[in-house]
Amino acid sequence: MPERIDTDGTLEVEFMNDIHTIGPGISLSFGRQGDLVIDDANPFLHRIVGEFRFGSGAWRLINRGTKIPIHIVAEGGSRIEVVA
Repeated sequence: MPERIDTDGTLEVEFMNDIHTIGPGISLSFGRQGDLVIDDANPFLHRIVGEFRFGSGAWRLINRGTKIPIHIVAEGGSRIEVVA
């Protein structure tokens, strides 16, 4: 799920050629039933796994799931895990 932050503060999130552009004051949830549907047929995936939200001058990735960590892998191979 690549994302890009533009100089005007908007965030562009792309998943499977589906592009969502959001700005401060607008959040984007993702999961089985989120604003961005990841896999609606997977009963093990939370309805809402995570959310992109702007606050205090920065974009944040929030894990909304209770049992599934979110793994972020950068192009260079660095990894980070976001837990609830």
